[in-house]
Amino acid sequence: MTKFIFLTSGAINYLFAGVGLYDSIVQTSLGKRFPALKKGQAEEIQERIKKLKLKRENLIVLSACSRQTRETAKIIGKFLEVPLKSDERLNSVLFDFEKIMNKDEFFRLGSKAFDIARPRFLKRFFEDQLLESKLSVKKRIDSFLNDYSINNVNVMVLAISHSFLMMIMKAYLFGGDEVFKNSELLRRFCRPEKRPFGFLSGFEVGFGKDSKSKMLKYQRIS
Repeated sequence: MTKFIFLTSGAINYLFAGVGLYDSIVQTSLGKRFPALKKGQAEEIQERIKKLKLKRENLIVLSACSRQTRETAKIIGKFLEVPLKSDERLNSVLFDFEKIMNKDEFFRLGSKAFDIARPRFLKRFFEDQLLESKLSVKKRIDSFLNDYSINNVNVMVLAISHSFLMMIMKAYLFGGDEVFKNSELLRRFCRPEKRPFGFLSGFEVGFGKDSKSKMLKYQRIS
């Protein structure tokens, strides 16, 4: 059996130097810039890894190509003394936050802004109105899972990725192809009105001989 643990990065600094909060979020959503980890995250990341009780043997540590995921993976790799590899299939789903929510509404909503933005993101994802189609997202999820479940039997894959991609991946694992055809089913599995995954949280899944086999285990990591 191949096991996967998908985790988000450590806590990040949303603001870029000389750029306001809203514009920093827009640049991140477009993939133009990615934030760095907050100072002092190494200890929190190491504590999370200790709780997961990972063994170095047969462990593969991967990350998306963004700054915060690579920095998180680097801390993990140094702590566990294992090699690292970036995989673009774990990258975030790119979109234009300005088309999801304008600046005035963002600041008017305050702390509720992202709770409103996530369902809008998911609706536009289903309608193929983002910078990547849902078919493209599905293909890279399939490619990633197949590569590591078929070619790496009896391994643990620790993948540092992004919450929106992980939200869609979880829906796909539970709902199958139908989540890309039925918007209500996609929404039910994603539950976008709630934050899907906080920093250093995610889920664990286990497969049989390939990723098309029945999912043998699911466990939320929070």
